[in-house]
Amino acid sequence: MKITDLFKAEELREKGDGNFIVECPSCGSDNTGYGGMCLFVKTDTAYCFESKTWFTMKEVFALQKGIISCTEGRRKE
Repeated sequence: MKITDLFKAEELREKGDGNFIVECPSCGSDNTGYGGMCLFVKTDTAYCFESKTWFTMKEVFALQKGIISCTEGRRKE
């Protein structure tokens, strides 16, 4: 299973580098302006531009289920 499998095909917007942009399942931010969530295919991780936090694939699933919010992600130093 890959991180992109957590989303419907119509929710995925492919970037030129092979990664994808989706609406953040927690805050609803999308890629209008400088928002949204980037899915990194090679590492199965995600980054929410609105909250500036990082997530594993399991955490993205938890975001979708409302178990955690995007503000609970990790900030890279």
